[in-house]
Formats: sequence, C-alpha cells, structure tokens
Amino acid sequence: MHSADRNQLQLNLHKALLDSIACYEEISVFNEELLHIGMQSDARIILDLGARFKALQADAQKCDLILHHALEKTTAEGVQSLLQQHRQLLEQVATQNRLISEKIHGMMSLISADISQIRGGMTAMSGYRGGREHKGSVLKGAC
Repeated sequence: MHSADRNQLQLNLHKALLDSIACYEEISVFNEELLHIGMQSDARIILDLGARFKALQADAQKCDLILHHALEKTTAEGVQSLLQQHRQLLEQVATQNRLISEKIHGMMSLISADISQIRGGMTAMSGYRGGREHKGSVLKGAC
C-alpha cells in the first residue's frame, strides 16, 4: 500500500472517530435533558423527545458503521487518544441510559399506582348509583 493511501485511510479514520464522538456527545446532552424531564411533562413533549431520540440514534448508527469500515481498513495508529475519548463517551452514555431506565421504571410504578387508585375510586363510585326511580339530584328528591 502506498504511503499516500495509508495517510488517506488514517485521515478517514480520524474523521470517522471525530464524527462518532460528535454523535455521542449529542446523545449525552439529550440524555441529560431526559434525566431532568418531570412527571408532569406534556404528551406532545414526550412524543417530540421520542422523535428526536430516534433521529440521534439513526445518526449514531450511521457514524458507527462508517467508523467500523474505517477501522477495518487501517490500524488505529495515531488515534489512541480519540479512541479513549470515544470509549469514555460510550461508557457515559451507557450510564445515562441506565439512569434513564431506572427513572422510567419509577414513573411506570407511579402511573400504575395512580391507575389502581382511579380504578378503586370507580368501583367505590359504582356503589353510589341510585335506582331508576331516584334519578336526579339529592336535592330534587328532598323537595
């Protein structure tokens, strides 16, 4: 392989690593936003976040594929510090994902408890229904 070809492959790897790092930095910033979303968030906000997450995930997948191909074609000489930065960022995103997962499970538990409480209230209210002859308010019946 010619020196110029080797240099071009190294440049391609360097760029692929930088692009991948940029993708995962965006995901990390997004994850931090998710970690600070409250329980009372509007459904539209949640849907928008879901769409944004899918777009970030698709970008990262493309970056990873390009990086994978670049690593197959050349050695990682001269990019060890970028590889280290990339690895640390992936570990950070993995930690954030675990925290987000725990938060989601907590939210699901609260929602489940709320649903159970509502169902219990509906069951209790069903016992207060009057017969056909007593339709209307309590005040009408008293007059």
